[in-house]
Amino acid sequence: MKPLLRSNVIRNIIISGSIIFILFICGFIVFLSIVSYFTSNQARTTALITVISYHIDPLISSPSVTPDSLLTRQSFSQSAIFAKGMTIYIRGTGGDGLRIRDVASQNGLTLHVAAEGEEYTIMEGPELNDGFVWWRIRNNAIRELIGWAVQDFMSINLNGS
Repeated sequence: MKPLLRSNVIRNIIISGSIIFILFICGFIVFLSIVSYFTSNQARTTALITVISYHIDPLISSPSVTPDSLLTRQSFSQSAIFAKGMTIYIRGTGGDGLRIRDVASQNGLTLHVAAEGEEYTIMEGPELNDGFVWWRIRNNAIRELIGWAVQDFMSINLNGS
């Protein structure tokens, strides 16, 4: 009876060891796939330039735009590359000007109303808020004047294209 008992114990040990080994290999494969996923996604999330293609449809009205905001929707499409350090010009406001705000929101405090053709430098952004793309900009003539403005009224050249 002892040899039979001994062979059953050995068989159980081999089966248990095999199951533990298989579970270890499966766990190791899952670990490697998770590490691979995060390292490959980390490389894809680093961007040096933000490219935003933005189309303004004059037929669609935005309920978040109020007369107080001085954000007049114009009938033009703007597709441009904006990035930190770029010089931009205010255009397309229809003479109403563009409000420069303390935060990237229509509820922000108005620091200045920029006139058509004023030159600014992009400091940071973009921020998406209130249905608009916002950039933090600095006035090139009054360097202390820094605030957030809507991209819809920015151009990368003075002539407005």
